[in-house]
Amino acid sequence: MRLAERVRNLPPYLFAELDRRVAEKRAAGADVISLGVGDPDLPTPGHIVEAMQRSAADPTTHRYPSYYGLPAFRQAIADFYRRRFGVDLDPDTQVQPLIGSKEGLAHMALAFLDPPYGRGLAAPALTALGAAGWLAAGALCIVELAAKERIEPPGGF
Repeated sequence: MRLAERVRNLPPYLFAELDRRVAEKRAAGADVISLGVGDPDLPTPGHIVEAMQRSAADPTTHRYPSYYGLPAFRQAIADFYRRRFGVDLDPDTQVQPLIGSKEGLAHMALAFLDPPYGRGLAAPALTALGAAGWLAAGALCIVELAAKERIEPPGGF
């Protein structure tokens, strides 16, 4: 099957390339400490595993939620933003649960960009944002930010 030109022209995904290089070094006998994707290096705390097990065993959790997510979950997100960042969000109109932050940010490009309009991307940024901008618009302009220009949310990361 032939891939679309927009996919064939994507640059290699940074973390896939890092994984390839790490595997190559390990195969050559090197002891590599990978500083790639931020995978946890400690086990999930027991109380979290137990809560997940209870939830997985509960038949009421065996269904997909609505498109908008569970109201209690959206409210919990709004409450977190109020506590952490001092931001008030309406859980019914301003909170959308996603399958992951990277997926949500990447899909925003598909929702808001049409070719031939390029996408400006401030760097550093999530690597998926560059690929999403390219796929959506076919062009990408990367703007490198100096440390003094970088924006940090209230309360830090």
